[in-house]
Amino acid sequence: MGGVEAKKTLGNSHMVLFDAVIVPGGAEHVQALMEDGDAQAYLLEAYKHAKPIAAYGEAQALLADSDLARITGQDLGEMQDLGILSAEQPDLAQFVQTLAQHRFWGRPKVSRISN
Repeated sequence: MGGVEAKKTLGNSHMVLFDAVIVPGGAEHVQALMEDGDAQAYLLEAYKHAKPIAAYGEAQALLADSDLARITGQDLGEMQDLGILSAEQPDLAQFVQTLAQHRFWGRPKVSRISN
């Protein structure tokens, strides 16, 4: 069976090495991420470093139930102006535009996230 072998994982890579986090849908995979501390840490680190975050389809639940949502106390689906995208279907043009901005400074409660 062909495919692509993943060499980088949540457990062996630091988020700061990447430009953004994008989580596609897929109920089974999203459920696994919701129970994975490394996935929660990735979201927190991306938020702290002002990187774009996108969640589509079932992955919207990951944002809604994340440590990040609890820390900020905000509906992350309503934070597009701060580089957090959440929608049923991906809007790749919007994601590319968000990615082009690179960083989103001024996010609330960043100081509550440890290093």
